[in-house]
Amino acid sequence: MVKAFEGSAFLLKEGEISEPVKTQFGYHIIRLDAHIASEKISFDEVKDKLIKAQIKKHEDRIMQDYLGNLTSLDVEMTEEALQKLVDEQFGEDYSDSPDGGSEQE
Repeated sequence: MVKAFEGSAFLLKEGEISEPVKTQFGYHIIRLDAHIASEKISFDEVKDKLIKAQIKKHEDRIMQDYLGNLTSLDVEMTEEALQKLVDEQFGEDYSDSPDGGSEQE
């Protein structure tokens, strides 16, 4: 929270509505519905959640780096390489016709 917003919010009593509060994000009117007390959570209670979050963050970063590297590569496809790819994907029979396979049913 920005200081102006936080200062106004914590001065309110439950059910009160603030005067307009100006921050760098604009004007705000704050209504305090309830005070919720903070609670301390032990490290053991959140350890697995923190580890999973960091693993996910790391996997996402690795994936973005990988995709970024793939899109920046200059790929040149030769006729021979394309023919090999078609043969591997569809079988050699697919491109055996004289016009390169365009008459397949």
